[in-house]
Amino acid sequence: MNRNTLMINLFKQKRILIFFIFIGTFKILLEQIQVTELTKYYIDKKFSPVYQSLSSYRKSTPLLILFTTWASTKDKYLCHNNTIKNWKSLSPFVTPVLFSDEELVRDEAVSKGWRVLPIRKSSIGLPILKYMYMDIQKSFATSSFIVYSNSDILFTDSIVKTLMMVSQSNLSKTNELLLAGRRINVVNVTAIEASSSKGILKASERGELYTGDALDYFITTSGYHWKDAPDLVVGRPGFDNWIVANARLMNFSVIDTTETIIAVHQTTEAGNKEAHQQHNVSYNIELQEKFNERLRYNLGVTNCMKYKTVYSKNGSVKLIKKSVNPSCFPILLTDSMIEMAKKINRLRKEQKEKNRNKTQTVK
Repeated sequence: MNRNTLMINLFKQKRILIFFIFIGTFKILLEQIQVTELTKYYIDKKFSPVYQSLSSYRKSTPLLILFTTWASTKDKYLCHNNTIKNWKSLSPFVTPVLFSDEELVRDEAVSKGWRVLPIRKSSIGLPILKYMYMDIQKSFATSSFIVYSNSDILFTDSIVKTLMMVSQSNLSKTNELLLAGRRINVVNVTAIEASSSKGILKASERGELYTGDALDYFITTSGYHWKDAPDLVVGRPGFDNWIVANARLMNFSVIDTTETIIAVHQTTEAGNKEAHQQHNVSYNIELQEKFNERLRYNLGVTNCMKYKTVYSKNGSVKLIKKSVNPSCFPILLTDSMIEMAKKINRLRKEQKEKNRNKTQTVK
């Protein structure tokens, strides 16, 4: 090998070495800075100082803790895998947490950057919602918001934008908050669609906005009072309406976020009323009636919320007061209403008995 060839080879090796050093340095800088579109949004909007500086933000606590729970099933694997990736993509503003006692599920979540906590279950083997909230309050005491969501819900960065605005509002400084909104049912959400906020937003366009009495996520301020709540379980109907109705009863600021938070429900073969197809379907309803028979939990719906978030003309999120329908009151049953309900139930039982007797006579 002559001198010129040797010099050329050394030069090539040097260039390759410099290239790899450059790539390594670039990756380190990316990890340290994490300049995402979402982060730029908050800097451009000039929110509070902790969000104006990337370096100071990385040292701060997350805006919200987003938690859920699920049991491992084959038909839900893609759905839950989408959720794992989607929620983690909202960091550093969001810290995702999974409550589970299944080792494989816990390991999968941890490997994708989630936090995991053990779960407390009811007598019918289902997770009790209030204990999950209370465990989050203990473990993440400095987070601004705590959010429970069903495990098949995908969020865009709209949840962060909305909560950032709410955290800056006077309402958050004067009262406890509860925020919830309607979901959008979308069939066959793909992994590609679920991989970005843009993809989820696009998928939502072929979906259908669901009813306001079946809610899937609940956003509370970190000091929200959960210890006095009944042991309602997730995965069965009724806990959502009780949460909203009780917050209204406690005169908390209850906010409908349907118009600004995109929440896509990954509809699978189980359909959109999966909880109604399970055993012990009336578990929460019966528990609520024992806990407070006067509370009209059927008024825990989006139409009865006092405030809502909307987009202004310039694209920013704002909070406005709603005109609540008189049918949303009173939240508590009066004595006369209770007597009327008992009378109706008695008449229904009598009618059923008459129908049964007629059937037996015909036979």
